[in-house]
Amino acid sequence: MDESLLITHYNKDYSHLLADVLRFYGSVAPATLQRASQLRITSLDGTEGTVVVTFNVPEMPLPIDKVILLPKEETKSSSGGSSTPAASAARRLDAMLLSAAAQSGRSVIQVSTCLAPSTIADLLVLLAVPLPLLCYFYRPLLYYLPLVGSILAPYLDNDKVLLLITAAELLCHATEAAVFLCPVLWHYRVPADMQVEWYFWSLLEGYSPVRRMHAYAQPREARALANLRH
Repeated sequence: MDESLLITHYNKDYSHLLADVLRFYGSVAPATLQRASQLRITSLDGTEGTVVVTFNVPEMPLPIDKVILLPKEETKSSSGGSSTPAASAARRLDAMLLSAAAQSGRSVIQVSTCLAPSTIADLLVLLAVPLPLLCYFYRPLLYYLPLVGSILAPYLDNDKVLLLITAAELLCHATEAAVFLCPVLWHYRVPADMQVEWYFWSLLEGYSPVRRMHAYAQPREARALANLRH
């Protein structure tokens, strides 16, 4: 694969890692990276051992080109594989991306989607969570519910009790979102607009979105790590 195709590949699959590369290998300040946009690789030179990462900041009329030295490659006997400049540049850039992600403490993949509940267990939770509030507005529903109507209805047939249960649910789910979901969204680099949807489902379901995220992201992360470590 020639260097132009490599650049297209890395910009398509790993552009979300370029901020980490600029921070840890290009010595770009985090404050600058927060304002940076359109991060992309514009040059990859296996002969010179350099990669150029280009980005824009609002206060600069022209894009900024940051030339970064690729890390030294292992000897041929230990690294194996093709010895062409493009192949060498790819291996060295892979090592740089892995190292930058490890130093940031975040995943090598980015999750840019939101997964709505789909399993029977998730749907049952969605049905159960709003029941106290529905019973508050329509009290006969309390007596139609299995078990609740015959056993717990006398204790729950109270406005304050139903509102207290609803508030406790929201507080519990908000705590689960802050403690469990927030670090997961940060780790998998979920964009801000997608985070809103993940938090919405977490307020409704509690921990279930965290489980869905791990089930979706972990296999993809394992494949990405295997590709970068080839």
